Amino acid sequence: MSLQRIRDPIHNLISFSGADDQLLCSLIESRPVQRLRRIKQLGFSEFVYPGATHTRFSHVLGAMQMARRMLTAFERSHAIEIEEDHGSKRRATIAAALLHDVGHGPYSHVFEELCGEFGVGKEHEEWTLEIIERTEIADVLKKFGLYDEVKCFFASEKLYTPYSAIISSQMDCDRLDFLCRDRYFCGLRSSFIDLEWLFDSND
Repeated sequence: MSLQRIRDPIHNLISFSGADDQLLCSLIESRPVQRLRRIKQLGFSEFVYPGATHTRFSHVLGAMQMARRMLTAFERSHAIEIEEDHGSKRRATIAAALLHDVGHGPYSHVFEELCGEFGVGKEHEEWTLEIIERTEIADVLKKFGLYDEVKCFFASEKLYTPYSAIISSQMDCDRLDFLCRDRYFCGLRSSFIDLEWLFDSND
């Protein structure tokens, strides 16, 4: 595929050029991911922080790029063993990072609280798994042979691996991106995370 790029305020240029990126582009173009353009990342926070109008769409792109950077750092420091199936695990991890928030409803976590009040006791992680299983996302993942591998990241009980830690842990791609992104759009001056230093000092 020809080089495609997205300019992001946190990660600068997010590029898509290799054969593996066809999967990511297909997922980005899917309706469930495009829907995230209309979901505010921070709900009603813009009433206090007027700049906080960024979306779940920008966040999932950032989480995807953060997963890429984490995988590269893990590979460089040998935290991940480069085994025969590493390529498919790598692709599945990046795809899971991109899809991790497709289950969010309007105003994000506020929607979950309202659902609870109306007796719908599902959290966004459960909605995410259902959307992966029941929409065009399933067809895309099956086409690239990653359907089961990606679903494993969203199972209620999952094995801990370096790959799963990138998607869900105390310092995962989700947290690393939203800590940087939310701070930037809220205009906060404290709690800066130096990503360049972080990823260059893990040898």
